[in-house]
Amino acid sequence: MKSLFAAVGECMKTSGLCPEQSGGMGSITPKAGRKATGLHPEKSEGQERDGEDNVFPDTSAEKQAPGPMSGGYAAEFVFPPDFVGFAGHFPGNPVLPGIAQIMAVLHTCGPGLRLHAVKDCKFLRPVIPDERLSITAKQRGDAGGVGIAIDAVLRVGQERCASMRLLLERLP
Repeated sequence: MKSLFAAVGECMKTSGLCPEQSGGMGSITPKAGRKATGLHPEKSEGQERDGEDNVFPDTSAEKQAPGPMSGGYAAEFVFPPDFVGFAGHFPGNPVLPGIAQIMAVLHTCGPGLRLHAVKDCKFLRPVIPDERLSITAKQRGDAGGVGIAIDAVLRVGQERCASMRLLLERLP
């Protein structure tokens, strides 16, 4: 039986760098097969980013304009009705579990990372089977020697489903 993490990865439809981004997650590189959707012309792959580039916009629903954020990593997922995470969650009214959404953010950020901590997480609406879940993630900076702090926003269409701040650590 495959893991939930592997099953989430199989639901990824598109991924890559957001427009105006060029590898800003430090030494993290996109998964094989990921395609960049745009690169900032003044920044080259692997170039060190300054503090301003790592500032994540306010994620409160009242202050965040609809639409994708610029910079960072982005991916889209579609979870079919037979996705293992829907089993029993909830019978007759399947809802994507929060842990599957967190795992989708990990897949969006690329390989070589694992979850260290969930610092903040708000689920604002359920994600149901066959909806196209868009994720944008941006590095906030170093997580105090543990790894990196990531802010992510999950949307279906223009509607915000969740926002979260995760601490990720690099695998050895």
